[in-house]
Amino acid sequence: MPLKFKTLNDIFVFDIKRETIYLEPTSGKTIPYNYTEIPYIFKTPLKKSDNITDLVGTSSGDRSALIKSEDEIYKLKGIIPSDRRWEIGDVPFGCLKETSCLNELNASATMNDFGSRNGIQAPMKPVCYFQYEIYFRGEHVSCSVQAIKGEDRLIEYDDRFLFAVEEAFRRNLRNSNKISEIREQLTDRIGNWLGFWYGALERANLCWGSIFFNRKLIDTNVGSHNIVLYPFDNCIGIGLVDFDMSHKNPDKGVREWELDHIKKTLSIYDGMLYFLENGSNVESIRKYFIRQSALSISIQAFRDDIVSFHGVELPKEDDLEIMKHFEEGRGGRPPLTIDKEFFTKPEKKIVSLLK
Repeated sequence: MPLKFKTLNDIFVFDIKRETIYLEPTSGKTIPYNYTEIPYIFKTPLKKSDNITDLVGTSSGDRSALIKSEDEIYKLKGIIPSDRRWEIGDVPFGCLKETSCLNELNASATMNDFGSRNGIQAPMKPVCYFQYEIYFRGEHVSCSVQAIKGEDRLIEYDDRFLFAVEEAFRRNLRNSNKISEIREQLTDRIGNWLGFWYGALERANLCWGSIFFNRKLIDTNVGSHNIVLYPFDNCIGIGLVDFDMSHKNPDKGVREWELDHIKKTLSIYDGMLYFLENGSNVESIRKYFIRQSALSISIQAFRDDIVSFHGVELPKEDDLEIMKHFEEGRGGRPPLTIDKEFFTKPEKKIVSLLK
């Protein structure tokens, strides 16, 4: 059943103050995606406004806005900022080139279709895009419009999870059977969710979005900053977002790099439980967390540099339980939702399970 939202705040997991913005019509045209009916408020392209208008939304970064219409929340990615900064620099700042906009919509549609076939609601669904009367390097500057189910990112959860595990360590709550319950209810499911959506992209011969030049990484969208949490009932689902650099037929190097980076991202969560179970000092947990984050650029360095903290060897990512569930999801196994309290009250939830 489609999720219905009473307010724009219904899509957020974390209680964070967000900036109110105003929108107004601008020149250009709105193009439906795959014959989808366009909501009336998007019949004319929108841009951010310096004035108070009837179109009220929430900021979602410099180039994005969130707005509610009827029972749906929409994300406008690539919207023109009110101060026209898109005219400065080598990129259409605040906006997307039309090819990047279509990359975004095509990858989202792939995951939405795959989720629908498996009874899993995707985090976003393409609706249309704005084609502004502005050109950049021979292309229209554009803005994608998608119905979304969530906006908070997994990276906002990292510190919360770290502090919860540290507190359990300090209380010496290290029963292996109970730690296994946390894996079953939380980290294994995180792995399954990511594998499920990445596998959908793979089967469509798409990548998440990484650009290489002369075998060197130029830019990527892969990482916990683009893993989205979305609420429904009292549970959480997890999805992938940000596909403006997604492309078909990625070469072997791109695919291998993305998979390695996903493994590194996932290993932070199961790695901290590993230290809770086996470590001799709470500092091993924090050092593991910091080390993983610092090595996000050099994946090979992470894989080769296995060191010990306080007598506990860092586990190889492929040996962690979370990776088995990532591979199951990648093979098409539908994921299970996660108890919302793991994210909103992680210390209370994890400590209570371990007592």
